[in-house]
Amino acid sequence: MTVRNCPVAAPRRAPLPAQEVLSGRGGRLLAGIVITLALLAAEGRAQEPAAQPIRVETSAAVTPVQQFRADVTGGGSYSVFRTFASADLAVPVGRDLRVGLGLSYDYENYDFHGIAGFPVADPWGTVQRLGLSVPIAWQLDERWQLRLVPSVQYAGENDADWGDALIYGGIVAVAARISPQLTLGAGVGGFAGIEQVRVFPYLLVNWQISERLRLANPFRPGPAGPAGLELLYTLGDDWLLAGGAAYRSYRQRLAAHGPVPDGIGELSGYPVFLSLSRSFGSWLRSDLWAGVLCGGKLSLETADGGQLAELRSDPAPFLGLTLSGRW
Repeated sequence: MTVRNCPVAAPRRAPLPAQEVLSGRGGRLLAGIVITLALLAAEGRAQEPAAQPIRVETSAAVTPVQQFRADVTGGGSYSVFRTFASADLAVPVGRDLRVGLGLSYDYENYDFHGIAGFPVADPWGTVQRLGLSVPIAWQLDERWQLRLVPSVQYAGENDADWGDALIYGGIVAVAARISPQLTLGAGVGGFAGIEQVRVFPYLLVNWQISERLRLANPFRPGPAGPAGLELLYTLGDDWLLAGGAAYRSYRQRLAAHGPVPDGIGELSGYPVFLSLSRSFGSWLRSDLWAGVLCGGKLSLETADGGQLAELRSDPAPFLGLTLSGRW
């Protein structure tokens, strides 16, 4: 989480137009995805009876998060205000196949104060991330399911070169329904871009331990890292209490005309959190988050990925609120 107010600096430039992000190499990739979806849909329509209704599942969420000021090695401190937004849909294509479309937008505003360990005092400011994914779930039989999620993401500071700020990749996972109470799986994610290739394994868990207690994944794996684990306890019909942890890494291309032209900035760490959730009927939910980013690390690199400096940070507390709906 990727966590899913202190004064913040104003954006340096206007955000990149979405059409620029989705042109060039990104556009060709998206065109290939669209063609693939069209072929899958055509095959599914040929296999399914024409009269069978198609049920499209949709969901959306928005999460503002304030990560409060934390000191870093060498002197100085930093804080971050973030807002994560997402919208997803899933459509059955044939009897055993579901294909989806996921859109995400993240806004991050960093506030550096008196940083002495970097060659520049204010290495980056406002960062924006625009993502597109195509989740594919194939039910192999009554027990096994195969999941594929190709994706592309733009991650850059305002005024960053969009062509150098793209991250491509995806995940593949296999899950088994061991019992009505337990689904287990394992997967691997691989992403390339911004002068880095990352590969990581992750565990997929949905275990109803008792009537009130459940173990599951709090996040979806993606460019920021694997899914993490959380333990959820049902307090009543509409209330949930949960606690968990994950690893998150936020990497971005820096502004072309900034203090480190076309450089690379990254914040990584382990968010440990508690959340209190309330459901409002079957379609609306709110989650109040509180936690600490442990093992925080700030990295600054040249345009070609050469390291300029790496700073450790003290534990950074954060608060967040998620509003989500499902239809």
